[in-house]
Amino acid sequence: MIEPLSNKYLSECNKILNDNDFKSTNLLSENAFTKKICYIKNNVVLGFIQYSIYYDRAELDYIVVEKKHRNKGVASSLIKFMIEECKKNKCKNITLEVKCTNNSAIKLYEKHNFIKVATRKNYYKNIDAYLFELKLEGE
Repeated sequence: MIEPLSNKYLSECNKILNDNDFKSTNLLSENAFTKKICYIKNNVVLGFIQYSIYYDRAELDYIVVEKKHRNKGVASSLIKFMIEECKKNKCKNITLEVKCTNNSAIKLYEKHNFIKVATRKNYYKNIDAYLFELKLEGE
């Protein structure tokens, strides 16, 4: 089941973040643009996504799946949900940055038709990032 992040699942999501090298990320930060969505099975968070919709465009901030639940369709379900929500909000595109060394994430984004449009040198300290985009306009 996919649902918005609630306080009930906040500690589980923070644990998933910490276990996956997102130690500086703060799930408590709120603004009118940010959406936080969980994938829940049997009252356990398997993964979640955070994205922001800024008027006619969206940015995928991050997507994290518990290690033991990877490659089971959780991330794809979350991305599909996000894409549909962005279409409902009439977004023209979705962008994201990903470490150029994160091959599994790159494959996931390419599977969902994101296109690499640029490289950002030293974006993650000494690691380059790829900028990916999914155009939604006209779909």
